[in-house]
Amino acid sequence: MTDYAKMVREQRDIHGRPMQTFEINGKKIKTNLGDWRCAMWDGNDVPAKYTFPNGRCRGLGFGESMDEAFIKAVEAGWTEIRFVDISTSIRGYHRVYVWLHR
Repeated sequence: MTDYAKMVREQRDIHGRPMQTFEINGKKIKTNLGDWRCAMWDGNDVPAKYTFPNGRCRGLGFGESMDEAFIKAVEAGWTEIRFVDISTSIRGYHRVYVWLHR
């Protein structure tokens, strides 16, 4: 299995924008994986492009890393993969979600 996540982390322009485009298997993949400025949202007002039928949002699975989620998303054919830290109703707790778009 190819480690697309490692490739993205190594090729990322650390001074560039959070969402950057990388070419993986001949496809242009736009992602914020490896960006030190982690997006933090409250979970409200999800952009329309991340909703069904062209998009999807899911939380990271138990024990699943962002790298594993990124590799699964690339292999599933998603072309925009955004990681978002979303606050919960419990003070101080957060959960990482993967927002996907084709």
